[in-house]
Amino acid sequence: IIQSSTSPQQKQTSLQPTTTNVPPMITLSNYYLLITASQFHIPFYSSRLLPNTFALLLVIHAYAEWFNNKPRRTATYLVFATAIFRCDVLLLLFTVGLTMLLRRQLSIVQAITTGVLTGVVSLVLTVPLDSILWRRFIWPEFEVWW
Repeated sequence: IIQSSTSPQQKQTSLQPTTTNVPPMITLSNYYLLITASQFHIPFYSSRLLPNTFALLLVIHAYAEWFNNKPRRTATYLVFATAIFRCDVLLLLFTVGLTMLLRRQLSIVQAITTGVLTGVVSLVLTVPLDSILWRRFIWPEFEVWW
């Protein structure tokens, strides 16, 4: 669609395409979506209520936030997934966190603040519930790690 003004002098300079018919650009996030949606793990884990399923959802959200240039939300999702569902997400948290620090997307103070606050909130949520379910004081992911 071409927009034009009413005066003939302005028609030559103001003929500009609008953005309504411009096809969407293929970005890194679109490629990630395509790869994630086409893998076997998504339908397999979505049919089971396992910690892997919940951790996978949080990790996918973390990547989405990272692609949208929101590093604090990325760190929050990864710390939450590590503390509550899967301690091995700690390896991913380390690599993604180090990358965000090296790219200066996140400062060391922001990383520590986000990690500690999210970790404390995660523990406040998971330890009482898991202690009731296991009938003893427990943080399951720490017990698996240790």
